[in-house]
Amino acid sequence: MDREANDNYNKTISERLLLILEYSQLEIKGIAVLTEKSIDIFYAVLSLRKPLSKDLANSIGKALDFDGSVIFNLNIKIPSSIRESTTLSQFKKENINNKQYFSDLWSKNKDSEFIKTNLIYKGYFSEPRYTWEISEALIELDRDIDPDLLKSYLKYFVKKDILKSKVAPIKKKNGEYGTRKVNIYYL
Repeated sequence: MDREANDNYNKTISERLLLILEYSQLEIKGIAVLTEKSIDIFYAVLSLRKPLSKDLANSIGKALDFDGSVIFNLNIKIPSSIRESTTLSQFKKENINNKQYFSDLWSKNKDSEFIKTNLIYKGYFSEPRYTWEISEALIELDRDIDPDLLKSYLKYFVKKDILKSKVAPIKKKNGEYGTRKVNIYYL
C-alpha cells in the first residue's frame, strides 16, 4: 500500500472510530476507561498520528460486544448494535455521575462540541495553533465564534486535558512574530 493510500485508509479507520463513539454515546475519556487503554492512544488514532492497532481494535470490540476486527474491514458496516451492548449498559450504570465519559446528546450543536468534532478529533491540533488560526478555521467551517468565547472554550479543553497549551511569541497574520506572548494550543 503506498503512502497516500495508507493515509486515506487510516483516515477512514479514524472516521469509523468516531462512528463507534457516536453509536456508543461515549466521549474519548469514556471509551478509554471502558477499554482500559490510554486516552492518548485514542487521540493519536483520531488525529492520524498513529494507526489503529489490532490490540486496541480488539479491546474496543470486546468492550462493546462486537468483533473488533470489523473496524479494519471497510466492506462491513460498524454494527449499530453497539448501542445495546450489555457491557456498555453496565458501564453507563456504574459511571452515571461521570458526565465527562458520555456524549451530551442535547449539546451536539454547542460550539464546544463543534470544535471537538470538527477540529480536535480530526487532527487540526496535531501542530500548535494560535487562537486567530483556530478562529479562521472555524469560519471556513461556517462557524463564527466570538474570540473571547473561543478562548474560554480552549482554556476549558486545556483544563479537561483534551488539549495542551503553552506560551509562545505572537504570530501575526503576515507570518512574522511579535514580542508579546500568547497561548497556543495543541494535542
